[in-house]
Order: sequence, then structure tokens, then C-alpha cells
Amino acid sequence: MGEHAFGTGPFRVTQWRRGDRIVLEPNPYFSPRPKLTRIEFIMIPDFNAAWSRYVPEGSISLESCRCRPPAASLTGIRTVATPINGIDMLALQTAGAPTDDIRVRRAIAEALDVPQIERLFHGLYPRAATFLPPVFEWHDRSLAPIAHYEPAANANLDAAGWHLERGARTKNGKRFNCSS
Repeated sequence: MGEHAFGTGPFRVTQWRRGDRIVLEPNPYFSPRPKLTRIEFIMIPDFNAAWSRYVPEGSISLESCRCRPPAASLTGIRTVATPINGIDMLALQTAGAPTDDIRVRRAIAEALDVPQIERLFHGLYPRAATFLPPVFEWHDRSLAPIAHYEPAANANLDAAGWHLERGARTKNGKRFNCSS
């Protein structure tokens, strides 16, 4: 994409300062004309920078920003939770041991404390059981993500022959290792 303004919908880009802002104004060739006269997206590199910019100094510490305080309760701040078409996922190589065994893969899924991960992200990202996230209407909601349940994870590893010995899982004298 070049450096020139673009836009084919109700708005066109009239200003684009990389890393700073994008300004949209109504596209004169689009009908009906939008009711908004201008939209300005200000680029903020991270959560702490956002707090530094919009929260009065001294009213909240940067350390507490890492824990996402209740922004909605702050005067002049409006929060919007927006589902995204995006994924974070754990991909496993399944051609070799130990992850070539479905019981091991299931044990890994059961061992992940996804509810804790969701709490760390304040429930902003909906969990999916498939590659298609819940923001898509064709997402299959009948498929449930694998539940966090360590006893089931241990039972699956035992069934796959990976037994707990002196605090480590081993099979035929070989230590459990997913990184090789």
C-alpha cells in the first residue's frame, strides 16, 4: 500500500501519520453521507501508555495498570469490549513423541488452566473449541472447549505410559519433553 489516502466506503483516510494517528472523513462519493464528520484513531502502543495519556497523574499507579483497574468507573473514560477475529493458540507437532499420542495432547489441553488465563485477560477474549472464534456466526457453539481438570490430565498421561517418577513424567526411561 502506498502513502496516499484511500477509502472506498462511507469514510476515506485523509491523514495517516504512522505510529501516531489515522483520520477518517466522509467520502464525498459515498451515499448516504455518514452522520459523523470525522473519526480519529490515535495509536497507543500499549496499555500503560493509554493510562499515562488518559488517567490523571497520581490517580493510579503504573503498577496497578498492569492489573487493569476498572476503567469504566473513571470519569471521562468509556470502555467498549469488542470481540475480535483473532486467535491465540498452542500448536503441537504431532508427528513425533510424545505428542503423536492423542492422550498426551488431550492431557496437555486438560492441564492448561484456561479459566485462569481468561481471568488474566479479564474475560475480554471469548474462548473457542475450534479454529473459528465465536465472533463468526458460523462458529459451532455445540463444540465445547476441553475443561481444565488436572486429574484427567494425569490419567491420560498414565494411560499413554507416561508415569510420574520422582516428580517427572517418564516412559521407558525417557523423560517427558514436548520441546524436541
